Amino acid sequence: MIKVLIVEDEFLVRVGLKTLIAWEEEGFELIAEAANGLEALGLLENEECDLLLTDIQMPQMDGLTLLRRVKELYPHIKSMILSNHDDFEMVRTALQLGAMDYILKLTMEPQELIHKLRAVQAQIEQERSDLSQVKRLNFKIEMFQKEIREKRFYDIITKACSKREIAEVLQEFQFPESENYRSVMLQIDNYQGVLETNTFKSEKLLIQSVANIMMELVRGRGGGELIVLESGRFSLLLGSFSEKLLEEIRDSMKRYLKLAISCGVSAPFSDIYQVHAAFTEAEYALSFNFYGSADKIIYVDSLAAATGENPERISWSDEPLSRLLEQRDQDAVQRFISGIGARMSRYPMVEPSEVKEQWIKIIHLFSQSLSEVGGDIYSIEPHQGKFPFQAVRNAETMDEILAWLQGWVDVYFQYLNHCVNHQWRPEIQLVAQTIKEQYATNIKLMDLARAVGYSESYLSVLYKKETGETIMDSITRYRLKKAKELLKDKTLKIYEISEAVGYTDSNYFGKFFRKIEGIYPQEYRKIYFNI
Repeated sequence: MIKVLIVEDEFLVRVGLKTLIAWEEEGFELIAEAANGLEALGLLENEECDLLLTDIQMPQMDGLTLLRRVKELYPHIKSMILSNHDDFEMVRTALQLGAMDYILKLTMEPQELIHKLRAVQAQIEQERSDLSQVKRLNFKIEMFQKEIREKRFYDIITKACSKREIAEVLQEFQFPESENYRSVMLQIDNYQGVLETNTFKSEKLLIQSVANIMMELVRGRGGGELIVLESGRFSLLLGSFSEKLLEEIRDSMKRYLKLAISCGVSAPFSDIYQVHAAFTEAEYALSFNFYGSADKIIYVDSLAAATGENPERISWSDEPLSRLLEQRDQDAVQRFISGIGARMSRYPMVEPSEVKEQWIKIIHLFSQSLSEVGGDIYSIEPHQGKFPFQAVRNAETMDEILAWLQGWVDVYFQYLNHCVNHQWRPEIQLVAQTIKEQYATNIKLMDLARAVGYSESYLSVLYKKETGETIMDSITRYRLKKAKELLKDKTLKIYEISEAVGYTDSNYFGKFFRKIEGIYPQEYRKIYFNI
């Protein structure tokens, strides 16, 4: 709709204009009417307007003066003159001031008015379209520049870059110098739980909302650089640090988004070339959110002091748990797990990564016990949507690991008893053997069903009943097993391993591996094979 303001001192002319044509049907909205230029200016202060339809000779402020003021104050507004036969010189002046056309009041006809209005309408719509395209282009340029900036800072903060590379980024984006830099790592607590509640409808919207609030507060406190990481984590590089800023961020997240945020803070540093080392410090400090309650600010300096006072490390013999698993004493296993959890909690300065590896070691003992009776830990139904290694590696807190594991033990013993008390029929054994032999190929249910003489639907139901997992789960599990074996070979690239186990898309393979193991193949290879 084109918004029109009529400015005319003669009441009957105003009435005639309003009734001469069907304004709304033609795409126009009459927003108001004024009896003179002064009154019109008052209306324009509060009303949006696209077109001014104005007389020339009026009391208090004439049309020409009005056009001059509108040109100064509202240059986007178009104008059309209402004139009499003897107004020629004034009309010429009005056209010089930017009026698009004029119409004679005494002889105007509906079609003439519509024709001239449509010409103005076409120009306004074209300008709107051009402006919209310019805005879209500027927005794309702004977003592109923002992405480039984020990518460049992401590289120098999260990776070990040369001094030349760091200097180039700082100079390109004019990052201010400081004698007191700090790196801060921030984490949305209970991130997976937040995603599952679906309050924000999408992960992207959640991250954008958090990032926008953080940057608004950072700009108000001297500025800094915000980097969005994965899994609800953010990195802040600050040239002017204050704990009050972190408290404001956490308070705002609680107030506006109902989120809890924990922070890890590096030691202060004056050499900007130490930015990656500071990032690592902040990440390390945040990892100690693993102990106790969330929603904390943890300084790496305090950890260094406390760790020095407590050098003890947790360790125990595998034999007691192995014996309990062999005896299938479920209650005793639960008590053992609880005891291990209590023991770990007594040493809150042990690095969380070490603690998680001890829990991983326990999971391996469960896995070994299963393999002795022909079972596979990956065949157990995910507990609360998580596989064992994934649950441990991705846990945010010790309590989360302990609670999940105690619930999983019940599921484990159900599967163990099924393995001990059930022998697969020959047809199912043949299908399982075929999967082991052809896991790297495009195995089809149709071919497996034909090999044992069953229909596809019957084989699917029977296989699930006999083994406790679907055929596709068995294929996936065996591919994962072979992938972990191939990761030991440092000559193989990740994409080569992906193809060797039946996945042509290495990105999909990486995501699938992380879903089961809790880490990407590259991380698994580095942790367990030092490659």
